[in-house]
Amino acid sequence: MTHVCSLRTWIFGAITLTCMTLAGTAAACPTGGDADFAQPPRPKPVLQQVSLRERATQLQAQASNMDNEASMHDRAALAFDQQAETFANRARVLRNQAVLVSFDEQDGLIDAAQELAERSVASRQRASSERMRANEFRSQAASLRAQAVALLRPTNGGGWRGRGVSL
Repeated sequence: MTHVCSLRTWIFGAITLTCMTLAGTAAACPTGGDADFAQPPRPKPVLQQVSLRERATQLQAQASNMDNEASMHDRAALAFDQQAETFANRARVLRNQAVLVSFDEQDGLIDAAQELAERSVASRQRASSERMRANEFRSQAASLRAQAVALLRPTNGGGWRGRGVSL
């Protein structure tokens, strides 16, 4: 009987020890509103903070770059126009000289004048194309400037009686 009693004591002791261990572990965990357990802060995603003024400044800079591009295309168009005029003048001179030379040489001069006239037309077309590109750049620049102004415009309905508020 002593052997059974000591076995019961040993089992009772093991169960008591297990319960105390589990109770101590459970007491360390927060259970609700009265716990002073603070969760570790979550890392916030890194966002590139760009203010409206900075974005407006960037848009203005892009618009300025587009205006510079437009100016470059205008200069190229002017150069193509000058080249076309030069080709047209040379073709005119060759046609005038063709009248003064012998019949055998006329065909060569007229062919050369025709080639110069074709080059003149091609050069004028390139000038027109460059002007169109310049106009596209200018319209894009105007759009970017309008976006920049819209970014800086207050969105609270304006001032007194809906009038805009100046910045």
